[in-house]
Amino acid sequence: MKKLILLCICLSGCVATGPAFHKEQEPTGSNALVYIYRPSHVSIASDDANFYVNGIKIATLNPGGYTSFYLPSGQYLFKHKWPNIKDHPVRIYANLAPQTTHYYQLTAAAAPGLGGAQVMWLFVEVSAGTALAQLNSRCKFQHPFDIQNIPPGAPYEEE
Repeated sequence: MKKLILLCICLSGCVATGPAFHKEQEPTGSNALVYIYRPSHVSIASDDANFYVNGIKIATLNPGGYTSFYLPSGQYLFKHKWPNIKDHPVRIYANLAPQTTHYYQLTAAAAPGLGGAQVMWLFVEVSAGTALAQLNSRCKFQHPFDIQNIPPGAPYEEE
């Protein structure tokens, strides 16, 4: 019984905390609005998920966490990386048009592998309908950081 209680405590400590989802104001002028989220049902990995825009770390999300921010229109490279894992990050190349909203989701899928199924992480853009249904369900806001340090809309070349 003690092992079960300890397991429940460990698993429950890995979920995002913060304010419930709220929709941001529509972008104006030459700006685009970006949401990045990690649905709570995709909690296979309890590690924090790190997200980068043009090489700048802008968010660390727990399962059930999301962040949102405005960027000037232009070309960007979005990346997801796990901390302390040296594998290849998952990338999205995006061309953000003025006054548009983009929803990027970290999710998982089973992929066949040697000795059984393996988890394959996907970082994808999803429709507003899909994203808002998931964000409204239980996602909690986690503040972005260093947004002001992202080069404004310049094409980004991988190092």
